Amino acid sequence: MASIFGKISEETPKYVPLFKFDNVEVRQYQSALHATVIKDKGDSSGQFWALANYIFAKDIARKPNPDNPHANKSAKIAMTAPVAMDYMDERIAMTAPVAAQDLQGDKRSMTFILPSKYEKIEDLPGLPTNPDVKIHQVPPTIWAVRTFSGVANDARTQLELQQLLQDVEAREIQEKFIVNRTDWTLWQYNAPFTIPAFRTNEIAVKCEKVQG
Repeated sequence: MASIFGKISEETPKYVPLFKFDNVEVRQYQSALHATVIKDKGDSSGQFWALANYIFAKDIARKPNPDNPHANKSAKIAMTAPVAMDYMDERIAMTAPVAAQDLQGDKRSMTFILPSKYEKIEDLPGLPTNPDVKIHQVPPTIWAVRTFSGVANDARTQLELQQLLQDVEAREIQEKFIVNRTDWTLWQYNAPFTIPAFRTNEIAVKCEKVQG
């Protein structure tokens, strides 16, 4: 995430495109490990550094494990993209999975998606010592995704979310997928110093395949 021109050199989550209609792409993402911090809205800097200290091995408890191929290597974990931002109501417990609500919530989660070579928690070189950083396994998930550039502030995020929710009302999507309109997330792929016109952002809402 270090390019001012928006080049993405980090590993990104693996997915299979299932369906595309106008500006929406429906994707099946594979299972992945997530590192998440949930704090009051407005403390994004604190969230970022809590996560960064973990992946940069400044805040990690290593457990020797002869069966773990990564145990005797550097405890640093490679940076990936995107960073996921979710907004949630204060009633959601800290142990809840990453789940998005609306921008009126006063809690926000920030998530780093860990590299795909770590298929389960036992594969990690160590676990965070900071109790605010939670590691969890996310199962394969289907998302309807809308991509946009520019600065993903709250107002722009809300605008893109409403456009996405309008787009997924299309009959072509409704016939194939059940859309959970309240479970959404914002993915940001670039550093804050990337020129806004070259930034890649995605707003995504969770879906399930229609059975039968």
